[in-house]
Amino acid sequence: MDVKEAVRKQLDGTWRYLIDHPAGDDTPR
Repeated sequence: MDVKEAVRKQLDGTWRYLIDHPAGDDTPR
């Protein structure tokens, strides 16, 4: 796998996590 592709996928996953879990909203549901 290309390194840039791996980083891009990692960043995409991180952004999706941040969008699904806004900062400060770390309480269990």
